[in-house]
Amino acid sequence: GGAIFFSASVAGYHVVRRAMVQEALREEIAQSSSQEALIEEFRSALFDRQMAILEEMSVKEDVHDLQDFVKNAYPDEPPMRHELSHKIGEIAVAKYGLEGFAYCTPLLSYGCFHGAALEAVRLRGLDPDLAASLWDGCKRLAPDPGMCLHGLGHAITILTEYRLLEGYAE
Repeated sequence: GGAIFFSASVAGYHVVRRAMVQEALREEIAQSSSQEALIEEFRSALFDRQMAILEEMSVKEDVHDLQDFVKNAYPDEPPMRHELSHKIGEIAVAKYGLEGFAYCTPLLSYGCFHGAALEAVRLRGLDPDLAASLWDGCKRLAPDPGMCLHGLGHAITILTEYRLLEGYAE
């Protein structure tokens, strides 16, 4: 009797397991179709709607997910979409504070760093310690802190009110 029970249990397990795998595949296909539809909607939307879509997505999605989404929508990274990455930088700092700067990547000509630097200035004003705070976060959190230097240059330029020689001294 034990062998029959064991055999029936194994067979039942495989039936349940197969059903779970099939359901997971159906969900993945549905999600993929939904993602493709959202990417298509995003690509065909006007700029203001694209910004709103990123903002709506940011409620549930991580900054890296937003970057992946934009990269999937624009794999060739056209320069005219640079501002979309600015928005991701703003969202990063809004979500994670100054450490959000470290979540940026070079996507769309470093736009995330630009947006994050501008958002940091909006939050902290012309704080002379702002650039150092952004750099500290990058050194701690960014996979490649060197990527932050470009965006830091923008932050310093803003903080010095575009007095470049003063910015270089910083």
